[in-house]
Amino acid sequence: MIQRVRQEIELIKQSAESLLQMSEDWPSLRRNAQIIMIFARLLDFITPPLEVEHGRDTEDPHSLS
Repeated sequence: MIQRVRQEIELIKQSAESLLQMSEDWPSLRRNAQIIMIFARLLDFITPPLEVEHGRDTEDPHSLS
């Protein structure tokens, strides 16, 4: 599940970058794209990594890391 979430976050980042490139003459679109990018970075920061120390998968509910 975490891997799928991380993939979706990457898609959001890519979309925000595309919007930034298209928004040269459109300040409001540029600002919205910047906000989306900030949101995606926050999601990236708060989403747990795919693996924790000792190679245990974070998706395993019985993991005792």
